[in-house]
Amino acid sequence: MQFVRFPDRLPQGYYIAEFTSGDLREQVWLQVTDAAAYVNVAKDDTVVWVTNLADRRPAPGARVELIGAGMAFTPLPEGHESNSVDGRQSTTKGDNGQRQESKSMVTGFTANADGVARFATPQELLTATEDVQQNARPYFRVSFGNRALIMPATYLSRNYGYWEDQAAPRYWKYLSTDRPLYQPTDTIKVWGLLKRRDGARVNAPVTLTLSKEGYVDYYYRPVVIKQQPLTLDAVGTFTGEIAVSDLRADSYLLQLAVGEDIIEYKYLQIRPYDKPPYSLSLIPDTKAAFAGTGITLRARASFFEGTPVPDLALNYKTPEGVKTVVTDAEGNATLTYDRAYYPCNQEYGCWPNSAGLSLSPQLSEIAEIEASAGVRILGPDIYDTNTVSYPAKGRARLEITTRAIDLAKAQEGSPWQEGGLGAALAPGMRIEGEVVKITHTSTETGTRYDFILS
Repeated sequence: MQFVRFPDRLPQGYYIAEFTSGDLREQVWLQVTDAAAYVNVAKDDTVVWVTNLADRRPAPGARVELIGAGMAFTPLPEGHESNSVDGRQSTTKGDNGQRQESKSMVTGFTANADGVARFATPQELLTATEDVQQNARPYFRVSFGNRALIMPATYLSRNYGYWEDQAAPRYWKYLSTDRPLYQPTDTIKVWGLLKRRDGARVNAPVTLTLSKEGYVDYYYRPVVIKQQPLTLDAVGTFTGEIAVSDLRADSYLLQLAVGEDIIEYKYLQIRPYDKPPYSLSLIPDTKAAFAGTGITLRARASFFEGTPVPDLALNYKTPEGVKTVVTDAEGNATLTYDRAYYPCNQEYGCWPNSAGLSLSPQLSEIAEIEASAGVRILGPDIYDTNTVSYPAKGRARLEITTRAIDLAKAQEGSPWQEGGLGAALAPGMRIEGEVVKITHTSTETGTRYDFILS
């Protein structure tokens, strides 16, 4: 079964559709309503925007309730700044970053005739998110007039990463490793910054932990491979090292924690690899050029201590083919790339062109060695933007503006849009075009309309 079509329209309300097959029975909960709402629940505040689908307008005075909590938030007419909420106490964020109980009614959220309600995120939502053992999902009930809508009230909708701990937003944090790939026996060197956003000192122990996802103990707790305590300086920066030995080739997780709270993390790879004997670089003098003007590239081969690699035969690969170049006594080679201009007689796929260029040793090495660069070739030195309007029935007006392409903008990869490749006008351009009339002819293919596949 792919879908079910009900024979008649259903009145507004809540329904349960039951499906049976032999001894099997499944139920689906449905709601039919003209009420619609956008909900964004963040760490401190919650915003609910209520609209009426019948007239496609906001719903002023709509009531927003957190089901089971006895809390209601009503958008008020313009000019009202606060509203009490069923005599409940509110929670606020204190200087220490923790939510504190208030002795007053819940007040201060933004509510107006636009149907927008803004209020402090209820403690019930925080508890539902932080308690991983709790299976109950909180819901909002939104109502106005005889219309109602029930929708999920999940904490932290859209604003924070899936793996981010609830304490992480209270910190400025940064975690960096000296490289992304390590040998099974190696030393992982880290540098980073950790600082509270409210300016308070970080008093809990700060630790760096290496673990592997899926590597858990009997109680499904991650098994720690290595852990190191960190010391923060006055600015909040830190350095550290974790030595590993004989680890299995795989992906691993490096976590920065304050106490029991995971603040930042970074993935890294551990597997055997051969260090190449030298490195290559390929640097173009510009990232964008007009067709026919050419781009010059500087290639260099050098050992890791900086000594050049002379007389090295290299394969220089372009979209047009491969040719051989040899480095000089200083390990350098000068290369060029160009693409001839050709007229464009189609709407898409002509200009600009992107070209991938690469450099690799002609003879095989014990490890992969390659350098690459990407350039952008532009055909015409002008571009146009256009708008279409319909001043009267059966009439259309096309306005075209021509502009000069600015290579500085083109190097940024700017799109073909108003001023995207340059703002200077290009007057006196001759524009040719054609008007094509498209006529659609209906052909009957059946007497049944499939609204799923059509």
